[in-house]
Amino acid sequence: MLTPDYLLHCTDSLTELLDAYDNAVVADIARRIVKTGTITETAKHQIKQAQQMGLLYEDIIQEIAKRTNARDNMIKSLFEDAGVETVQTDNRLYTAAGLQTTDLRASPAKLQMLQAGYESTLSTMHNLTLTTANTAQQAYISACDLAMLQVQSGAMSYQQAIRAAIQSAASDGTRVLYPSGRTDRIEVAVRRAVLTGVAKTCRTIGEYNAASCGCDLMELSAHAGSRPSHAEWQGQLVSLSGKKGYLSKDDIGYGSGDGFGGYNCRHDWYPFFPGISQRNYSPEKLEQLENMTINYNGQEIPYYDATQEQRRLERAVRDCKLRLSATDAARQETKDPKLRAQLDEDFAKQSKALREARDKLADFQTGTGLLPDTSRTQVYGFGRSIAQKAVAAQKRVDKSGGGGIITSNKQCVIHGNKINKFFLSPGAKHAQEFFDVGYSPDDFDALNHDLVDGFDYNQAMDKRVFDNGVEKFSVFMFLGKGEQKKRFRTVWQKDTPNSVPRIITAHRED
Repeated sequence: MLTPDYLLHCTDSLTELLDAYDNAVVADIARRIVKTGTITETAKHQIKQAQQMGLLYEDIIQEIAKRTNARDNMIKSLFEDAGVETVQTDNRLYTAAGLQTTDLRASPAKLQMLQAGYESTLSTMHNLTLTTANTAQQAYISACDLAMLQVQSGAMSYQQAIRAAIQSAASDGTRVLYPSGRTDRIEVAVRRAVLTGVAKTCRTIGEYNAASCGCDLMELSAHAGSRPSHAEWQGQLVSLSGKKGYLSKDDIGYGSGDGFGGYNCRHDWYPFFPGISQRNYSPEKLEQLENMTINYNGQEIPYYDATQEQRRLERAVRDCKLRLSATDAARQETKDPKLRAQLDEDFAKQSKALREARDKLADFQTGTGLLPDTSRTQVYGFGRSIAQKAVAAQKRVDKSGGGGIITSNKQCVIHGNKINKFFLSPGAKHAQEFFDVGYSPDDFDALNHDLVDGFDYNQAMDKRVFDNGVEKFSVFMFLGKGEQKKRFRTVWQKDTPNSVPRIITAHRED
């Protein structure tokens, strides 16, 4: 049996590889669009496009090949870890019922199921990434064709058409095209494929364990934010043989894409022995999970709807980062001063859009108390270099310095204004203390990273809890660059007992 939280995060380790691939393809398309150059003859354009088209496809295949072995090994590890977790959890329940159990690695049948699930998922993964190569190639062709048409028709200047083509490529360059015509971002498609594959394999092992031990009843897991159709049966008992008085496998849609064990389903099941086992979910608990709401700006929002809104805001942050990567790659490639100036302008505007997208996401998370999931907003190809350029460019657009809330990780929250307008703002009360240890006004990302890295709630000092539930405490950490590091007191606040701590202030302590 795998818990909903285990299934929620089991694919996080794939994010870095997927993002690096995603970013590399988008940046490469942007560079190639710029390389196409100023074209006045249609024939010349078609020849160049055909050349670039072939090269692009080969380059994308190489990007896939570079990461395949590491990715395949990672997926295999995910299956093995999940299989062991399932068997160990189930075995504890069988042992409590007085039944004999076997270890995963001592059971050829279970290992065969694990291998079959791994190979099936790996095949799906390979098909997804190769499909991406085809759709990215078509994105490049479409972007160049549209740019050429816009220039020839007089609707846009050459520079305007190139800028529009780059943004089009950033939006469409790494999408997976399904036979149904639906498209998804590569990281969404792969996450779904691996989560579904891991969960399906472990549920099959769980069912095999039950049959081996003569167990007919299985209790379904339950979690808040379950999709409405799954909330109807979560936490209930299922009879594998279809015994009356219990749910059947058909009742929960077992084996269907939208039922138990289907796409993105985080439910699992585990053995239940009448007279021995204790139900994990009372009717009251299930009703509480189903009706759970979150208060945001004085409005009660169903928990499921709140998580869907969080996903939407996370996608907006990722999309902004990919656009920045594409624009930065293009402006590094172009030799046209006018186009470079316009791409610089685009980069600055996109930098501000990224900050605004981050602010909206973090404001929503802080207001609702939902924990941030940085694996869904991180773009690993979006390195420190681009991040620093984005911060500097955004400041040029917004002289106020960027404000907003930056959610750093699952442990703490940092408001951008704390860094931009206080810690690193010349003339601010404690700014000189940060400058003395090597930070500059442009070191937003560096200080943000150092604060996150130094935060540890287990090291909290001087805790104070007020009557309204607010908790304040200090965390001491060494901040600065290289040998200039000095001891700082950072002060944090939890607005509710379950909220993520946010930074209030920081200053030198030694």
